[in-house]
Amino acid sequence: MLLPRHEALRTALDGVAGGVLAGALVLGVGGRLVMRGIALMAGGPPSFELAGSLEVVALGAIIGAQAGLVYGLAAPHLPGRWWVQGIAYGLLAYGAVLAWPLDGKGAARAFPALLPAVLMLFGVAFILFGLALAAWMRRRGRLRESRRALS
Repeated sequence: MLLPRHEALRTALDGVAGGVLAGALVLGVGGRLVMRGIALMAGGPPSFELAGSLEVVALGAIIGAQAGLVYGLAAPHLPGRWWVQGIAYGLLAYGAVLAWPLDGKGAARAFPALLPAVLMLFGVAFILFGLALAAWMRRRGRLRESRRALS
């Protein structure tokens, strides 16, 4: 089913908004907690720096906005249940991030012995991101449908 232009734009913008929110919360805050957990596993001190944490949250929001735009454009055409779409899209987004060389990424560079844990924990974060984004888009679609029914 093809959407009218204004509906496709609205869906894409919903994807961006959901991506920013899910990206900041799940990839940003969640990613920062994962980083701290990895550092603790490596014997590092239990500390947070505000500037570094805000940078990670902002990066999560930026990645989320881009991934949300793509998901917003694709969501109306994806088959299956919303949660299956979310898991699949989270893994797809994670794969896109992994396409860049790992040797330059923080936790992978700082703790090479913990690379399997780093990959697994960030993979879980991206799956949760995909689920949050899919849930957001499902909710936005239901709100739009109920508004149409009332008018």
